[in-house]
Amino acid sequence: MKHPILRKMIPAGMVMVLLAGCGEKKVDYEMETEQETKGVVGTLDEFREADNWDDSFTVTTSDGDVKVRINASIDVPEADAMSVVAAEELKIDVDYKKKFLKAYFKDSEIYYHDFEHLTKEELQTAVDSMDGTIVAVQSQIDDLENNVHHQDVERHKEMLNDWKEETEEQKKQYEKALETAKDTYTAAEDYDSCNEYAGYCGDLLCNVRFEVKETNENAIAYIVASPLVKNKTDIYVNQYYGPQSLKDYDAVYGNDTVTAYIDNSEKENGCSISQEDAKQLVEQFLKETGRDNQVLYGQQDYSWDGANEIEVDGEQYTDYAEVIDWGYLFGYGTGVNGLAFSDSLDYNDFDISWVTPENSDVNFELEDEIRFAVTDNGITEVFMQYPVSVTKISKEVELLPLSTIQNIIKDEIIKNGDDYQLDVCKNFNKLKLGYARIKDDQKEGCYSYVPAWCLYMASGNDMNRHPVFVNAMDGTLIHPLDER
Repeated sequence: MKHPILRKMIPAGMVMVLLAGCGEKKVDYEMETEQETKGVVGTLDEFREADNWDDSFTVTTSDGDVKVRINASIDVPEADAMSVVAAEELKIDVDYKKKFLKAYFKDSEIYYHDFEHLTKEELQTAVDSMDGTIVAVQSQIDDLENNVHHQDVERHKEMLNDWKEETEEQKKQYEKALETAKDTYTAAEDYDSCNEYAGYCGDLLCNVRFEVKETNENAIAYIVASPLVKNKTDIYVNQYYGPQSLKDYDAVYGNDTVTAYIDNSEKENGCSISQEDAKQLVEQFLKETGRDNQVLYGQQDYSWDGANEIEVDGEQYTDYAEVIDWGYLFGYGTGVNGLAFSDSLDYNDFDISWVTPENSDVNFELEDEIRFAVTDNGITEVFMQYPVSVTKISKEVELLPLSTIQNIIKDEIIKNGDDYQLDVCKNFNKLKLGYARIKDDQKEGCYSYVPAWCLYMASGNDMNRHPVFVNAMDGTLIHPLDER
């Protein structure tokens, strides 16, 4: 069931204007007050100087009274001011496809690479891979047949049989396509009817796939660009991607995850391009694709593993024998004042207590990001998800005092204790200021990113539990299920 957004009238002595949606609709929050305007606005410097929030109180829940403890540090971003940003989901069209493909493939010929245009070699490689999958799945089914002590045998067998049948059906489609497939690629002449392309980045044959959301008039869900190699794409060709020093290993793996950390240290790196030159390549790519307002949130070396397959007592194992840094990884996201929204109050960082069997399929992905890998071949990997286009920025907005925010949060927990599973965790230990996203109810795909406070419990496994989100300007409680 959808959780309502709770509205509160805050004694703040001022009128605030919130940018909503795509910058057209405005909402005025007229605050009732018995106080003078002076002294009711909080500043970032005051927030940084504030002591830990230390408090305790009793909450009545459906399971009885619970003593809640707050001993929360105050986490404030390194920024001069907070802003409000209006944005809309980025749409895909022919012009944007051309712009992205040109930035990625440079002067390379661009080819269609959807299912109808795969080459005989690619289709045969895919069929061979499916044969291997079918054999492996059947082996697992046979093992279950011989293991009477395995829990849920029938359920696992059903899942494996479904997987096997799907693979066999897919294999038939690929074998049929082989009958009319060409030996070479078909050059792309238009960019309207196809969403997957191939071309060269240096000596590497690479692939670009555009995926759109099911709703909102072709808003972009993902754009994925990478070399056509195993573990990077479903369809791949016989080519090597990785450091030359690891080429003779049985398998080579690249750890392409970008953490929210800017690593400027000078370490040994096997890439022929310097980190600074690699960053300039990425920033040029962003400029050419109209994304030059992005904020860098992560930068690090690209770490690769060389591994050999070994046999011990008749069992096959992967022996990771060597690690080397080759290339660089960069992470960017839409943001303001040097802070990327995806590195702020991203709901995905939290163990949302409101997730139930009824809404477990809800996608809490709210922020956009673009990740890059740069190697000897230049920009070789790009992953863009849920991009938005900024339509308006309201700079240096006024924020409520910290004491007002604390009173709102405390009142919310007391009145709605059951929402926060206080029978499990009772100790809140961090209050963080960042950005949350509010959707425009009048226009799909339009949002406002607003300053927001979040009180949460940081547990031992680094999962942040049961957060309370509050609009830092007007005190409105923000619920993730309402803002998705």
